[in-house]
Amino acid sequence: ADIGATSDGSPVVNGRGEVIGLAAIRYEVASKKNVAQLSSRLSALSPSERSSVPNWSADARQEIGRPVRDLYASARVATQHGNLERARLRLEEAVMKAPGHQDAWLTLGFVYGQQERWQSAIEAFLRVTRLSRENAEAQLNLCVAYTHLAEWQLARPHCVLSEKLQPGHPQAAYHLGLAEQSLGDKGAAERAFRRAIEAKPAFPQAHYNLGALLVDRGRQDDAAIAFQHAVLYDD
Repeated sequence: ADIGATSDGSPVVNGRGEVIGLAAIRYEVASKKNVAQLSSRLSALSPSERSSVPNWSADARQEIGRPVRDLYASARVATQHGNLERARLRLEEAVMKAPGHQDAWLTLGFVYGQQERWQSAIEAFLRVTRLSRENAEAQLNLCVAYTHLAEWQLARPHCVLSEKLQPGHPQAAYHLGLAEQSLGDKGAAERAFRRAIEAKPAFPQAHYNLGALLVDRGRQDDAAIAFQHAVLYDD
């Protein structure tokens, strides 16, 4: 099928944001066309058939034939070295070939988040939770991503479940506190911030947010102590 202009060998996504294939260049008569090669067809091609795809890059031909474990391992190395774009391409190929690979989806969501592609990150993390609702890392990352976008109603249930799955996790408690505060439950927010501080005393942002909340609740002396701790641990 014809697609819009795109780079040779790049991923092709459908309307739901799912990677369904790779783009390749095909020539018909004198017209240059960009076409989508479906992943199910590509993965079934023999090495000689892959090499016959006109103008399909050598890298793309190599990637479609690589086992998922190699793609995932390569992506992890790229992520560790800060090469997020390379990691993204490897991971998109991995989940295209193995849609049930939870770790690949989770890492892809992390990479999208690092690239500030938050909606794509959320979609990747949701994929993980559809495969396993009690995946603690996916729930935490959804909690964080939604709070980053100030989608408090969407963030709260993921934050609650994340803290339930990982009792004592400071980030889960902290982001739940942000959600509760933004949704108007100051008591729940205070308790969540205090749980975050109990789990991680050297958490300046949690101390600061607790202080601001206590000021709003008219408890100036307690707020002053919270701010002192925020300054102490921020050094």
